[in-house]
Parts: sequence; structure tokens; C-alpha cells
Amino acid sequence: MLNIFKIVLSAMIAFYFSACDSFPFSDDKLNNNPTNPSTTNSPTPITYGIVTSPITGKKWLDRNLGAIEVCTKSRGLEALKFDGVEYSTEAEANEAYVNSQKDCFGDLYQWGRLADGHEKINYTDTSKNQSVSYADNLTINDNGIIKASGDGATKFIKNPNSPYDWTDKDFDGSKRKALWEKTDGTSICPNGFRVPTIDELKAETTNWSDSSMTEDESIGKVKVINRDTAFKNFLKFPVSGNRDYGDASLDNQGYRGFVWSSLPVGSNARSLSFNDANARDGWHGRTYGLSVRCIKD
Repeated sequence: MLNIFKIVLSAMIAFYFSACDSFPFSDDKLNNNPTNPSTTNSPTPITYGIVTSPITGKKWLDRNLGAIEVCTKSRGLEALKFDGVEYSTEAEANEAYVNSQKDCFGDLYQWGRLADGHEKINYTDTSKNQSVSYADNLTINDNGIIKASGDGATKFIKNPNSPYDWTDKDFDGSKRKALWEKTDGTSICPNGFRVPTIDELKAETTNWSDSSMTEDESIGKVKVINRDTAFKNFLKFPVSGNRDYGDASLDNQGYRGFVWSSLPVGSNARSLSFNDANARDGWHGRTYGLSVRCIKD
């Protein structure tokens, strides 16, 4: 059992996390009144808050899955500058951002996969991020849920070959889509929550249904057009990068952020991305490791 740590997010809001199966939640991002949904799916249980969208009224987790805190700083748009400090190279500025904000990055999931350990990232010592090459020793359990087995059971499975998937057991993605849409706490999201559709992600970020809506940064009512506005949006997305499909390396930290949706398309899956110049929805091969943010059903 891990010791319980207290993270003070502000004078009025506090969250706790411990190695237990109970997840206290807030139904209100200001008053922080707790409810008690629970889940046992995560190797490292974390307590999340709930934020209510000022755009659609829907409720979301306040951070990416696996993040131990909410992001506090934007990467900004200047390549050589972060947090008011100018660096010699963009790589140095990105490194400073990662060192400052890595606790809000969270896990990087392969699409449709459970929280089996493959998603965990060590941003301090990247040599500890284990992976295995693609193999067909993957199986479907009695409930139709696809899980990795053998040496890949808890490791990132890299596959540089088409169709760039971590399994050959679910080509159209329907079984994994159904898994990520579950709200009973047996998938990757806490009880009552699920992985959002691409339309739900777009509605909060890049594609507001009402073009006449007025932005209000004080409450996070911000349309996402780049990585800075992704942070200013109420979801406070980090620029956490991705894990590469071919060699399992960490990539784009401090430059680009990515978020999975639950929707498969062809042999890929839909995603949201943002960098210094733009924000858009697209798709990635399912072997990639990307961030996940859960929405209340």
C-alpha cells in the first residue's frame, strides 16, 4: 500500500491519490462535493476531479488518464521560449516544459487496449519504458475482450508494418471500440465514464456547434486552435506527445499533443491533435501510444 499524498491544487481545491480502489470525485469544479464511484482497472489508482464544460455542459475528468495533477503551465507558441525563459534550441525549451509539467501528461495508450501496464511512461529515465516487437500471441478472452499475452502482456507492442496495429484479432476495431465505450469501471475509464467519441472531443475544442459563442478564458471557454489554446481550454490539455508505433520511442513531447477517441476508421482510429500552428482531428495507427481523456456518460 502506497502512502497517501496530498496535492494542493489551490487554497480551496485538494485531491488525494493512494493505492486503493476508491476514486472520490467532484461533481462541481468549484465546490468539489465528493461522490464515490470506484474502479479496479488501473495498476496505479489516481483520484481525479470532474470539470463541467462551459461549452456543452458535459462533465469530464479534469486531467488525462494516469496524470497525478492538472497542468499548470502552457508550452506557449514560441519555439525557443517556455515560462518566460528563452533557450538556445527548441529541444531545450521542450525539455524544460517536460521537466516542469510531466506529472500532468498521464499515460499513453495503444488504441483499444486495457490498462495492463503498457501505457505507463517514465519521462525521467526513458530506458525503463519497455516494449516488445509485434507477435500474433494475442488472444480474446471469454468476454470478447482482446488482451495482450506472453511477453507483451504488460509492455508496449511495436509494429512498423501495415496495418500498424498491436493485434490481428480485431481488424475493424469493433470489439475494442465496445471495450472503450464501457462505463462500468471494467475498461480504462473510472466507473460512470468512458472514452469520448471524436465528435464529443471536437465539440469541446475545435468545432463549436454554435459559431456565435463568445470565448471566456476565465472559465476555460476557449476554442482550440493550437497547443496554447489547448491548455487555456477548460480541459487543460498538455503537449504530452506520443509513443511511436515503430520503435516505441517517446516523440513530440513539448511540441504536439494527441488525444484518442473511441472511434475506429479503416485500420486506424480517430484522434485530436494540436501543435504550435494548428489543431485538428485526424487518425493514427492503433499501435501509437496517445493520451486519453474520459467523459461522463
